[in-house]
Amino acid sequence: MKPWPTSRTWSLLLINKMKKEVGVVTLKKLLRFLWVVLSLAAFAGEAQAAVCTTNAGTGTWGTNSTWSCGHVPLSTDTVVISRNITLNANDTIAGLTVNAGVTFSGNSRNLTVNGPVAVSGTYNTGGGDLTTTAGGALTVNAGGTFNFNNGNASINGNVVINGTLTSGGDNIQMTGANTTLSGSGNIVDTTIEIDATGVSVPVGANLVFDANSEIDVGANNPGSLTINGTIDGTAQGTGDRIIRVSDGGTLTVASTGFINAPNSELNVRDGGTAINNGTITIRDIISRNRTPTPIFTQGPNSTLNVSGTICATICTFNASAAGNVVNYTGTAQTVYTPSGSTYANLTLSGSGVKTLPTDLTVAENFTLSGTATTTAPAALAVGGNFIIGAGNTFAPGTGTVTLNGAAVQTISSPNLVSFNNLAIPMEPTRT
Repeated sequence: MKPWPTSRTWSLLLINKMKKEVGVVTLKKLLRFLWVVLSLAAFAGEAQAAVCTTNAGTGTWGTNSTWSCGHVPLSTDTVVISRNITLNANDTIAGLTVNAGVTFSGNSRNLTVNGPVAVSGTYNTGGGDLTTTAGGALTVNAGGTFNFNNGNASINGNVVINGTLTSGGDNIQMTGANTTLSGSGNIVDTTIEIDATGVSVPVGANLVFDANSEIDVGANNPGSLTINGTIDGTAQGTGDRIIRVSDGGTLTVASTGFINAPNSELNVRDGGTAINNGTITIRDIISRNRTPTPIFTQGPNSTLNVSGTICATICTFNASAAGNVVNYTGTAQTVYTPSGSTYANLTLSGSGVKTLPTDLTVAENFTLSGTATTTAPAALAVGGNFIIGAGNTFAPGTGTVTLNGAAVQTISSPNLVSFNNLAIPMEPTRT
């Protein structure tokens, strides 16, 4: 039988019990206290995210009284510029709106925006940089101007140009994957660098590029651009470049897409790839004689109008996809030898002498129009119709023209067409 506890033992038992009870109560109170503190901290954090609009007057960016929020904008604040003001220190904010009729001057300071930038007035970085993060878009509204002369702009979200984007010869980088380049505004003296994959120009966009502006796909990082809308380079002159596809870059013109730059160059550099499924009107397709060899591919039912040269230096030029048309529209042009020496449809238009490769296959229609003239090469095989316009001359040369289509073929011309040697297999009907 155990001895009865002494008074000292009873005291120790009581103290231990009190400690346990106090510990439970204290823990519960502590948890409640921490919950209150955390809630207040979260509320305080939310309260700090303010919309700061410039007040009337002449106060500077760094003055508390300048702002409707009562303090100089914090990194969590969205800023609205409602009067002329100048950035006087590098800063970070959550969003920026420049209202119509006012000017926001960067004063060679750098601004980071962790969200969207919308410009309806004028934003002139004045030699400073603009960087957006977290998918922050740049929108230049109609009547607005974003000018980053002697600076750079790096945009992590969509770029919408309905006003004017200008820089004095500098670059704007698109760094966000699966973003869009859209609008119907003007790009002046600026290079738009596509440094992310999945960038696209949507249907309905019509971006107008001046003589000193271009797009560079994959300028600094492997990038891809799909054009579903229109890139307008009609204001450019001979020798201007509308698009460059750099090493690791991929340009795709979708079936609804247009590049209309009749005096410009489309430059596909070594390691670059261009695919046309829509309509391209260009002066020259320029390549570089380096490896990997530049690749230009005509997709099915696409159209390429070229008034100058295709690949003055070596490139891989694929032009055999069904329904696609390559139209030489200039004067005194040499027809480039495509992969497999095969065009699907070949049109020689414009004027002057068109020089054909020695051995050439046109799987579908061969067309001579305008006032262009050509001489039959050593071997020319045509699988579709052979069409010679009223103002054209097809000289017979010393070679053989073979009509080898699997269906009915027609030789059509309002004038007499002469051949040195015309080969017609016996199966389909020829007229």
